[in-house]
Amino acid sequence: QSFQRAMLPKIMRLKEMVSTRSINLDIAVDGGIDLQTVQLVALAGANLFVSGTGIFKTPDYKKTIEEMRRIGESIR
Repeated sequence: QSFQRAMLPKIMRLKEMVSTRSINLDIAVDGGIDLQTVQLVALAGANLFVSGTGIFKTPDYKKTIEEMRRIGESIR
């Protein structure tokens, strides 16, 4: 599935709803997550990222996963 920028405002609204109600909830995003899009969804409020081709189409899976984690954790 490709990344859909139109979902970013929805992620932001969900994050705001969760935060204002003090709900402990993970926000996961699946679809087109790669090294370019993981930062966008993390900035929008997601904290779990599901990636298939964004990892498996890279030459070094471990390095890609580590970089995605670093990006996601740096935004929290």
